[in-house]
Amino acid sequence: MTPNLHAFCSATLGTRELSITPRPPATFQSNALHDVRTRDGHYIAKVYLNEREWDDAPHREFLGLKLVEALGIAPRVIAMTAAPEPVVLYEFLPGAAWDRRTPQPGDLDALLDLLLRMQALHSDHPRLTHRPNR
Repeated sequence: MTPNLHAFCSATLGTRELSITPRPPATFQSNALHDVRTRDGHYIAKVYLNEREWDDAPHREFLGLKLVEALGIAPRVIAMTAAPEPVVLYEFLPGAAWDRRTPQPGDLDALLDLLLRMQALHSDHPRLTHRPNR
């Protein structure tokens, strides 16, 4: 953890009384996840480590989480900061991610329902279809 991460989380959450604990990285991750705990809640700070992602990935994640916030299917995003240490801070969402468990019989129906609900949100949302120049 860097002083910048602590300063960002502290300022964003409005308290200096917080703990930040790194999570063990998964083999497929190109970022670092940290559990951030305060008296009032549990959050995740996602630090982007790959410099090639700094200009685009944090912004897209922030916007994507904002877009689906009303569906209650993803963590509520709190804030983000830019390079040189881009971070997306969001509320911890308990449960198992779909990609980390064996699919169950009802999962396909739930996924289809979710895709239909997402399509109804903003099917023409310009930020989801825009690809920045590379």
